[in-house]
Amino acid sequence: DYVPGRELTVSVLQTRGQAPRALSVTELETDAAFYDYEAKYSGLRTTASSSSTRSTRSRSIPKSVAARSAAKACSATCCR
Repeated sequence: DYVPGRELTVSVLQTRGQAPRALSVTELETDAAFYDYEAKYSGLRTTASSSSTRSTRSRSIPKSVAARSAAKACSATCCR
């Protein structure tokens, strides 16, 4: 099923004895016609793939969306 929206990734760091913290929120962008498993993972591993996927720190991500994404990623890290 097609789900409209943007693909955001949050890097989280947690050191022993400290709460996890978000390092950055990046957006995955692809040249593929349809963003799927192949475009996400194959595009990141090689520049020779038919589609190119980039991870960028986009200034167009609203601060509220970045903050909410970071909070969710940190809370998911705590659940392991």
